[in-house]
Amino acid sequence: MRTILSLAAMLVCLIAGPALAGTCPAVTKPVCAAGTDGHRSNLPSACRAEQKGYIVLHEGQCEAPDPASACPHLMSPICATNPATGKPHTYPNMCTAEVANAPYLGSGACAPKPPG
Repeated sequence: MRTILSLAAMLVCLIAGPALAGTCPAVTKPVCAAGTDGHRSNLPSACRAEQKGYIVLHEGQCEAPDPASACPHLMSPICATNPATGKPHTYPNMCTAEVANAPYLGSGACAPKPPG
């Protein structure tokens, strides 16, 4: 019986991933993540963010100050997923993407979609 439970636990970890199985590796790789209420938090790893039901916005510490209106008017475009449309969108900088709770896709403007 004990072996069956151990196998079942391992299967949950393999299928659901460590976050859903309730354990995360002891590795610290900070991420900026957003909760369902839109609140941004610095968390120790993407796994911990998943455990809390947060969306990972990008690796590293959050950059956007509170209040959000304090974002610098610095042009350093990034491509991120617009949470309202689910499509790539070019944001002026990481701060404005964070304020929109838009998950990071890459540096620079988003590539235009090919016609057709």
